[in-house]
Amino acid sequence: MTVHDYLKLPYGVSVQWDDDDEIFVARVSEIPECTGHGVSRVEAIEMAFDNLHDWIEDALESKDKVPEPAPLTDLPSGKWVQRVPRSVHAELVILAANDGVSLNLFFRENSGIVRQGLHIKSPASVLRQTRPQATGL
Repeated sequence: MTVHDYLKLPYGVSVQWDDDDEIFVARVSEIPECTGHGVSRVEAIEMAFDNLHDWIEDALESKDKVPEPAPLTDLPSGKWVQRVPRSVHAELVILAANDGVSLNLFFRENSGIVRQGLHIKSPASVLRQTRPQATGL
C-alpha cells in the first residue's frame, strides 16, 4: 500500500484542549505518538493528518509496520442511549436547530471526536470552540 492508500483509511482522531499550553491537541487513535496542535480544533486535526502522512511515509521507507484502523465490522453499532438533565437536552435541541441539523448530527459533530473522511460543512459552526448561551431555558 502507498501513503495515499493508508490515508484513505478511517483513522480516528481525538481532540482535547491543553490548559497548560492553551492549544487544542489532536491525536491519531491508532498511532498515539502522531499528534497535531493548533489554536482551533480544525487546525489541530489538519496538523495531525499532515503528521500522519509524514509518519506513514517514514514507516514505509524504513519497512516498519503501519497500524491500520479497525475494520468497520469490528466496531460497535454506533448507537447508545445517554441520559442528561432535561435542561441540557433542551439546550442541545436549540443549538442543533440553530445550526439547521438534527440533534444526532449536532452531537456527533460537536463531541470532539472526528474520523478522517467525515465531511465537515462548516468548521466555524460544527467544531465550535465555545458553546453559545441558550436563552429561555
